[in-house]
Amino acid sequence: MNTVLIIKGKVPAKSSNRRIVWCWNKEKKIPRVISSESVLEYEKIFALQIPKHAKKNLGENSRLEVHIEVFTDSFRQDIDSFPKTILDNLQKCGVIKNDNKIDKLTVVRHKDTDCRVVINIGEL
Repeated sequence: MNTVLIIKGKVPAKSSNRRIVWCWNKEKKIPRVISSESVLEYEKIFALQIPKHAKKNLGENSRLEVHIEVFTDSFRQDIDSFPKTILDNLQKCGVIKNDNKIDKLTVVRHKDTDCRVVINIGEL
């Protein structure tokens, strides 16, 4: 049985939305690279839209296939920037155990003013 999720909102590119902050390590300041505000905000929005019944830790005892359909208002963002953000959030929310359990991944992009992601997760 497949798990289908619809997540509203525009997916930010995780790789290009980073910022540097300075932290103290013992007695010296060191730079750290962290996610930008837009990525952190999307993570919150994403988590709020995951229904309780979908938090199954899929892939604990099996391999997975994931089909992602991204509906975005522009084609400027590279298609390969979407999966990392989405898969990391699925893992953080407990939908999948670990994204290294995914053996088949497909991503399709559509242009639409109603930004959203449709995710279909199944076991192989």
